[in-house]
Amino acid sequence: MINYISHDDGIKILTQLMLEERLIPIFGAGYTKDSPSYSKTVPDGKLCTDLMKNLIKQYVPGMNEEHLSLYDFNETAKRLRKSVPHFVPEKEYTNFFRNYFTNVSLSETKINFLKLPWAYAFTINVDDGIENTNLFNPILPYQNARKNLFNTRFLYKLHGDASYEIKYSQSDNIVFDSDQYTQSLNADNNQSMRENFSTAYKEFNLLFIGCSLKNEPDIKFIYNGIAKERHNTMGIVLRTEKLSQFDADDLEDYGITDVILVKDYDVFYMDFINSVSEQQIQEKIAKYPFYNPSVTCVADEKLKYFSGFRNFDEKENMFYKSNLIINRSCLAEIDESLKTYNLLFIEGRRFAGKTSLLCTVCEREKRRSIYFFPSTTLESTDVILNIIETTQNSLLIFDSNSLSVESYYMLQDVNDILKKNNNSIIVALNQSDNFVSEKTDSDYIILKNIFDNNELTQLEPKINEHALTIRKDKDTNLDYLNIIKNEQGISLTFPLKLPSKYTFNEQILLLLLCVKDKVYSRETNVLKIKYSEIQSFINRMSILVEWIKTSKGEKNTYSAYKLVHNSKNIIMDEIQKLSHEDIIHVILTIVNAFKNGDLNQKRTYREVMQFDTLNQLFGRKKGAGKLIFMVYENLETLLKNDLHFWLQRSKSIYRLVPTNYWKLKTAYSYAKKVYLDSDNETLTTKAALTVSLICSLLYSLEKNNTIRQDFQKEAIELGFQAIFSEYYKQEKRLKNDLNIENSRKNYVDLIQNICSSYVLSPISNASTIRKSRAIIEKLQ
Repeated sequence: MINYISHDDGIKILTQLMLEERLIPIFGAGYTKDSPSYSKTVPDGKLCTDLMKNLIKQYVPGMNEEHLSLYDFNETAKRLRKSVPHFVPEKEYTNFFRNYFTNVSLSETKINFLKLPWAYAFTINVDDGIENTNLFNPILPYQNARKNLFNTRFLYKLHGDASYEIKYSQSDNIVFDSDQYTQSLNADNNQSMRENFSTAYKEFNLLFIGCSLKNEPDIKFIYNGIAKERHNTMGIVLRTEKLSQFDADDLEDYGITDVILVKDYDVFYMDFINSVSEQQIQEKIAKYPFYNPSVTCVADEKLKYFSGFRNFDEKENMFYKSNLIINRSCLAEIDESLKTYNLLFIEGRRFAGKTSLLCTVCEREKRRSIYFFPSTTLESTDVILNIIETTQNSLLIFDSNSLSVESYYMLQDVNDILKKNNNSIIVALNQSDNFVSEKTDSDYIILKNIFDNNELTQLEPKINEHALTIRKDKDTNLDYLNIIKNEQGISLTFPLKLPSKYTFNEQILLLLLCVKDKVYSRETNVLKIKYSEIQSFINRMSILVEWIKTSKGEKNTYSAYKLVHNSKNIIMDEIQKLSHEDIIHVILTIVNAFKNGDLNQKRTYREVMQFDTLNQLFGRKKGAGKLIFMVYENLETLLKNDLHFWLQRSKSIYRLVPTNYWKLKTAYSYAKKVYLDSDNETLTTKAALTVSLICSLLYSLEKNNTIRQDFQKEAIELGFQAIFSEYYKQEKRLKNDLNIENSRKNYVDLIQNICSSYVLSPISNASTIRKSRAIIEKLQ
């Protein structure tokens, strides 16, 4: 039953939803109707149908006008499209779109309406009126929304674009008739458009503006697909009078729940603009929730936080710091770095202690205001930029997985602003994160997952208080926890009753939580995981996972909810229980779901399939090497066109079987493909270093002297290219990629030895000798 709301009450309701970032607009023909265009004015649906019929009458011989008069918009559009160019000249067809739907200018009132803080918007219009305001970046059908532009709001053009239709001859663009509707719903390269619209329909309140909602089969189809899973949200249309019962029934088929009876459409626009503006001034927008987080030290008698329970409480804006946490040695390095640089990256493997380190930084920092970004959030780029631009003497601290791809790119351009305002940024990275640009003026620190002597000395009296065994210098954080648990017999799992077996979709959620700390509802929708399954998972996992609302700043995630965990250590333990077959199936499903998505979805699937990720998650599992090889073997069909895949597969081989000649030859061919084919400077550099390392290994195994010399020379030439590249200007990054901290696999010695051997060789090239000496000196 449709609910009717008065003009004034409707303004109040919409204003509240807008300020809560729970309202998404969908613009229809009525919004741009009668706006001046290239040589006409924009028609509404009825007039557009008549205009198309006139073209058909003019050019199609023998057309039965009586039959034509019965055609609706979709049938008329289909008939027109099929008449071009056999009957209707293509020039007339393109002129139709040009004259009525391009160079559209909106009124000042409508432009101001678009200036409201919409997170993003959808439109079923093909005209260019909205994007001509430069307030939105248009995303077209069949483009998979890959144009992620920093600090830009997206306008998803569900039915295509007239300008594009005029300029390009490809058929996949305009969505006017029934065949095109069907195609748009099923095409793989329209996946992200469908996903975003479906998630918005399911989780947010939709305001249909200027939409009659007649003859929109794609919208009806998408609504029917999510109707049973739809949250308690509103579908709102604007009308000037009450509907007939038939019209009300038709609108319910589109998920419409409420009709706002406006006094006049332009009056509505003005009243809504004024209402939102007044509320923004009064509230000055809600204060950032994680400002100057407090730190509470706890005795941690049950080792809850020490063993990996999430130590930052979003609701309280508070860290809980275990009395077993020590001051890491790199704190002094951080202090020195921030005296010179305004941007600092701290890289560490999963469970290296990055969040605990950031907690200590927050505790020690007394001179600056702190803005903390937890790993369970993904703040929008415009919120981050606003803090950078409008505050002074501030420290922005990002935990791992808290920055979107767009925000990483934004960091390339803010150094001058940071310096001007005396602001600094610390970003924690996972080892597998590949989004740091070589063009960013920044410093780079590695957080080891083993303790040095000073750190072990600090730790000893603390662990004696808890009667824990002494930690050894070779123990990683996870090694030490496993020793306490398995050898000393101390329970590290706070009281939990966990499932003995997980459903397939629960296995997907476990892996994603382990990789990225949070799973947004948009991602669960893409993976076709139902809300009922998520609730069942939460109930079965006790307090280990939570389903919470996204914060106001996370509007660009297109999600109203997210799944978060409270202990990565326990999640990692649970993943170890999965069979090899299940792990492979889970990874394949995630990759297949996200491979055609936007940049953030691509980031997710690439992180899932990276060698470092697989090695960190499953390296201790029996048969880990075989499992990792099987993962890449099964991924080949899906990712054969992705150069990142071939580089990771190559890396897995030389890291796991460095003495197997024939497998190294295969790894060489994979890495060389990436080196030759990539047009991305960073990827080419990483491939060059990988080829160099593989050639160095092959050099030590090759029996044929001529081939051996070829491997030696290529190792030096590509090694020089990589080591002296822009990407490896930061020596700490180079040392990390060469595994300098790992004495068992120190590739620095490997490259230095091959260079030294070449310098002493009687048959050598002067240029290659110079490069060899430069490499030796650089790596000393």
